[in-house]
Amino acid sequence: PRESVRVPRQAAGRARRMIVLVVAAASSAAFTPALPLSRAPPVLLRSPPPLLATSPAASDGRPTPLQRLKTATSSVAGFLDRRYFLVGVVTAVALAAAYPPLGRRGGPLRPERTVAWGATCGIFLLSGLNLPTSELARAAVSVRLHALIQGFNLLLIPLTTVLSCKALLAAGLLQPALRDGMVVMGLLPTTINMCVALSRSSGGDEAVAIFNAVLGNLLGVLLTPYLLLKLVGSAGALSAADTLQKLATRVLLPLLVGQLLRPPLQGAGVLAGRRKLLSRSSESLLLLIVYSTFCDTFLRGFGVPPATLAGLL
Repeated sequence: PRESVRVPRQAAGRARRMIVLVVAAASSAAFTPALPLSRAPPVLLRSPPPLLATSPAASDGRPTPLQRLKTATSSVAGFLDRRYFLVGVVTAVALAAAYPPLGRRGGPLRPERTVAWGATCGIFLLSGLNLPTSELARAAVSVRLHALIQGFNLLLIPLTTVLSCKALLAAGLLQPALRDGMVVMGLLPTTINMCVALSRSSGGDEAVAIFNAVLGNLLGVLLTPYLLLKLVGSAGALSAADTLQKLATRVLLPLLVGQLLRPPLQGAGVLAGRRKLLSRSSESLLLLIVYSTFCDTFLRGFGVPPATLAGLL
């Protein structure tokens, strides 16, 4: 009985002591002054550092001068990449006009070798590297497409040129000598390197362009002299042997070499992801031909009055 009475008394004593401690703590907290806002830790009131406060864009949302410069540079680079050949032609003509002796025949660049052989062979070597053999085989059997293209090049264009020149001559807007020159130009087959390079740069069928460029020049040996005699009244002759030799050495042989080199280079991963580089290289070689041609043209002169030339343009 004494132990049972002693335990409740001890528990009651502990409870009284805890109540006294709680009351004392509450009273002391009630009379303790609160920490003022001005005495808060300085880190909480510190303004952002200058590097964080100054963003890449201006405070009002407008781009900074550096951002505008980057945007303008990116836009110019994109335009030059999309219009590479067009900008290159304008640049080549301007350079040829500035100093024609550099690129003329017999000049320092030796275009009769570097351009007539090097650039032309390089274009078809790149075509051989770029084109699978299956595409060339497919293009070779597209008979209806070839007939349509050759009819357009060798019949429709000459007929349109003759009718247009007759109308301009009757209206007094064209001189007889210039009329004959334009008709002769319309009767000639397409240039091989220009045809292939422009077809590639415009996203056309390069294999079909190669086949029709070769076929058109072969047919031109037979058709062009006959059309010259009938439409212009002047006899002309094209050497079939010379044409075949040039086609074989400057077109077919580089194309064959490119086709032979394509499998090992493709197996080694050299050609992977370089389609655009091959296209730009071919366009650059074609621009070299344009530059050399205009160098000779500016040295010889256009042969027509400036007013007539401006009217043609």
